[in-house]
Amino acid sequence: MTAPFLNALISALFYAAESCLALKLTSNHSDGLQQIHLESIGWVPVLCDQQTNSGGWTVLQRRTRPFTRVNFDRNWTDYEAGFGNIQGGNFWLGNKMIHMLMKTPRFLRIELRTDRNENGFAEYSNVKVNGVANKYRLQMASPNGYRGSIGDCGGSSSWQYFTTKDSDNDKQSNINCAMKDGAGWWYKNCGCGNLNKKEGPKWNSWTSPGNFEFSEMKIR
Repeated sequence: MTAPFLNALISALFYAAESCLALKLTSNHSDGLQQIHLESIGWVPVLCDQQTNSGGWTVLQRRTRPFTRVNFDRNWTDYEAGFGNIQGGNFWLGNKMIHMLMKTPRFLRIELRTDRNENGFAEYSNVKVNGVANKYRLQMASPNGYRGSIGDCGGSSSWQYFTTKDSDNDKQSNINCAMKDGAGWWYKNCGCGNLNKKEGPKWNSWTSPGNFEFSEMKIR
């Protein structure tokens, strides 16, 4: 049994459920809005996917057209707290909560769909997000454990700090990538992938001929 499943099982058996995976292990197989309990935060609502690839996924981000109905061109404080409508199709759960959910290594899954009804995914193993003192740095194991059908754009974000338009922590010396893309993300440079991009998700390693109409980022 892998560490995320073992940790969730312990949580489910002895404490309040701290993730959608822990809920699933207590026989709560319900999709959609659920309540979990996070240390130092308390009870919080999250979106659960209990169907995809055996379920147990806690959704961190989701976007659907029209992408501009929720503004992702936000500052550090907004990205830390989270924004959007968790039930309305466009939201960011918040870096503080994402860190609490990913203090220990998790599986990360990214899903994309185009207007031609093409579906693709990327999964990564052993992914962590550090706390605010480390600027919510994203850590992936080396190698990053990628598998999927849309290419490894996520690998370029490994070991990168979170950048917003008012907190430039990327590796691009002459520009703030969050200002260029109109969105916060774990940028190394302004290139391969950013699910939060203002005009819609960017994932250049997938050479699909369609236009993106849906993105989702989730962990278990």
